Amino acid sequence: MLRFDFGDGSDKLRHVSWEEWFKTFDERQLNFIYQETKKDGTQSNFVRLENPGREDA
Repeated sequence: MLRFDFGDGSDKLRHVSWEEWFKTFDERQLNFIYQETKKDGTQSNFVRLENPGREDA
């Protein structure tokens, strides 16, 4: 599973290089979906990685 760490201090995530991240992203043919701002205009941290080939993604 690929995730973004926004600095919550979780030690359950394994940090990877950008090269490894992009390699996995490309191999899994993922789409990157993000939201720049919320409805109220404040910054959003919402991101989702979607695999269009998987029905449960």
